[in-house]
Amino acid sequence: MDDIKVETWWKFTGTGVASDVVIPPMPSWRKKMNNDDRENDDAYPYIPLSAKEIKLVNAALYLRRPLLITGKPGGGKSSLARAVAKELGLGEVLNWRITTETTLNDGLYRYDALSRLNDSQFIDQKGEKKRTTVAEYLTLEAIGVAFTSKTQKVVLIDEIDKSDVDLPNNLLHIFEENSFEIPELKREKESEFTHNNDQEHFETIFNGAVTCQGEFPLIIMTSNGDKEFSPAFMRRVLHLDMAPPTEEQFAEIVNAHFKNDKPKQDILSKIIGSFMEKNKKEYLSTDQLLNAVYLIHHEKGVDITDENNEDIIESIWHALRV
Repeated sequence: MDDIKVETWWKFTGTGVASDVVIPPMPSWRKKMNNDDRENDDAYPYIPLSAKEIKLVNAALYLRRPLLITGKPGGGKSSLARAVAKELGLGEVLNWRITTETTLNDGLYRYDALSRLNDSQFIDQKGEKKRTTVAEYLTLEAIGVAFTSKTQKVVLIDEIDKSDVDLPNNLLHIFEENSFEIPELKREKESEFTHNNDQEHFETIFNGAVTCQGEFPLIIMTSNGDKEFSPAFMRRVLHLDMAPPTEEQFAEIVNAHFKNDKPKQDILSKIIGSFMEKNKKEYLSTDQLLNAVYLIHHEKGVDITDENNEDIIESIWHALRV
C-alpha cells in the first residue's frame, strides 16, 4: 500500500478499513423502471435527434406497420418506444428481448406442458387424479397481450438482428394477418386463461385463434445493424436509421439525465469533446458518456481528465466493437 495513495472518493481503500465516504444514489439510467418512473420520466428522458424520428413514428401509427430502428447500441432506440407510450398514454411498453435462442412462440404465448403433466399425476384424498386443462398452463406474452388488449399497446422487439433467419419473416406474417394460432387450444371451442401470470386478468379465445381485438399495436423493432434483412421483410416495415447525436445533442441528453443538478457546462463540453474524438475511432454508446459524467459530477467528483485516472476512462470508454 506504500505506493497507493488513497483518494477522497474511494469507499473501498484496500486497507481493510472502509472509509466514511457516502456513495451517491444510483444513476437514473441504471434503475429499473417502475410505475412511478412512468409518471415521471426524468430517469428515462428521450431527446428527439431529428424530425425524421417523429415523422416515421407517426407514419407507423397511421399505416399500422412495424417500425424497424437501426443504429448503435445505447443510441436511444428503446427510449423512443417508452417516449411514445408515455406521450400517447398507451401504458407499459411490452418488451420482448431477442436472443439467439428465441423462438416465435416466446413472443406469443407460453405453454407449461411439464407442470401440467406433473399436476395430472397428483392424487387427491378421494384417490382421484387432478383434472387439468391446457388453458390453465398457458400465459400470453408481449404480442399476445397486445393483440388481446382492448386498447392500443406499444410492443418493443429489442435486438431482432440476434434472431434466427426465419423469425423476422414469420413475425411479419402474423402482423399481416393480425392473428396467430395456439395449436394446443385448437380443439377447445372456448378457452379462458391469464396472461403474463397475471391471475386477475383473464382472456377468452375461441378455437385457439388469438386475433387483434382493438387498435393494432405500435410495433417497434430495434437492430444494432448486425444482420441484413430480407427484401420481403424490409418491404413490410418502415425503416429508421438513427444517426448518432451531435455534440449539442449529447449535451442536451446529459443535461436531461441530470435535470435537477446539471453539471458545469465547461467541464461537460470538455468531456463530450473527448468522448466524440474517441468515438470517431472506436464504437461507444451514450451511456458510456453518462457514466463518465456521473463520476465527475458527484460530491466527491473524480477528475477523469487527470492522467492518473486514465485507467478509469479507458475502462468506461472501452470499444463496443473491434
